[in-house]
Amino acid sequence: MWYFLLAVVVTIIITVLTKRWTVGVLIGYVLIILGETFLFRKPFEGQHFQSQLFWSYKVWDVQKVQIIANILLFIPMGVLAGCLWKWKGIIVGIVLSVVIELLQLISQRGLCEFDDILHNTLGAFIGVSIYMLVETVVKRKRNNNGLQK
Repeated sequence: MWYFLLAVVVTIIITVLTKRWTVGVLIGYVLIILGETFLFRKPFEGQHFQSQLFWSYKVWDVQKVQIIANILLFIPMGVLAGCLWKWKGIIVGIVLSVVIELLQLISQRGLCEFDDILHNTLGAFIGVSIYMLVETVVKRKRNNNGLQK
């Protein structure tokens, strides 16, 4: 959709202004997430809030793709947030997820549910963990090669 192009343009502009590619790419990726989860969804009639925690696992056959998609969607965001704020990047995932769920509820453009917050947070945690693991391996390799103390 056209918002992907908008996200790319915003990414480039913010990267140039901040001189930090991670900030620009993170904001661009957040715009894509907001586009997919809220901005370009149409309002619908029906249920907009699911208060039962872990309800999606009771209907795994129907929800498994959605569960996995929510986790995968937040992994790149977690990597980028981890690059900027280390483990505190998980907080970015939690806050973004809560904002999305509240926007979906208020606008009636999705189902506000605790399971999505859990899955999105898990994705952010995996992403931050990936970044932290790679950073640790790279630092150890540099230290072992005598490049840095």
